[in-house]
Amino acid sequence: MATYRTIQELKKHNGWAKLNVNVLWDKSGKYIFEGEEDIIRKYNDNHPEENRRRLILKVPPEPFWGNPFKADIIILSKNPGYVEHINKWLPKMLSAESTKEICEEKEKSLRLESDCLMSSIGVKLLSDMYWVNSLKDLLSRYQTKYNTKDEKGFYQHFALVQLNGYTSKEYPDSFAKYNNRDKFLPSQEFTKNVLELAKDQPQKPLFIIMRGEDKWKELMGDSLPQERTIVNPHPINQYLTQKNLGDDNYDKILTQLKLK
Repeated sequence: MATYRTIQELKKHNGWAKLNVNVLWDKSGKYIFEGEEDIIRKYNDNHPEENRRRLILKVPPEPFWGNPFKADIIILSKNPGYVEHINKWLPKMLSAESTKEICEEKEKSLRLESDCLMSSIGVKLLSDMYWVNSLKDLLSRYQTKYNTKDEKGFYQHFALVQLNGYTSKEYPDSFAKYNNRDKFLPSQEFTKNVLELAKDQPQKPLFIIMRGEDKWKELMGDSLPQERTIVNPHPINQYLTQKNLGDDNYDKILTQLKLK
């Protein structure tokens, strides 16, 4: 995939932006990056329903939450996980208003036009409070330092980028067999382009690889600035805390957030 010089140019080639997210559980399985439909179908044809690495296409993809071009901290993880009572059953219990709000936020994130990682209580609940809990230590420090109960201002400092944007119970197998021997999907190459532009934005974001260090390295090569990249030493745990990340890494986060 081509390298883009500007955000505007990149957005014109965003295969996620074409998706119309109007429901949170779509039986048609329509939520696929434009241009990789055949690859995904072939992959799933070889991964039956009971296979934990099968892509769950009934759930809107989540390659991005928040805006990587505006965030001070970009969290890099592997893929959106699947929890049946959250992904399948919770949407049936949400009000029409809440569903509309969440769908609109998902579309904004797919278009790279969101400005907040956790924008509403509905978004938080649909993520099973996962990243809310991961960031609660930093949120507490933020609220104490600035003597505020505000949360949105805090979450605007963050973006989440997944190595694979599709939901699955376990990280998917290689796509090389279905993708002309290329291990990475066009959507993953697009993610690489996003991060290569994000790293040069004026705020000079800090990258935190929470999971998948080797796979991120394989995708990104040496394009992420080493001096602004943190690797989680305990990837089984994605809490952004001093205990989990270590003193030096945590200090870098506090400095980036101006909490020191």
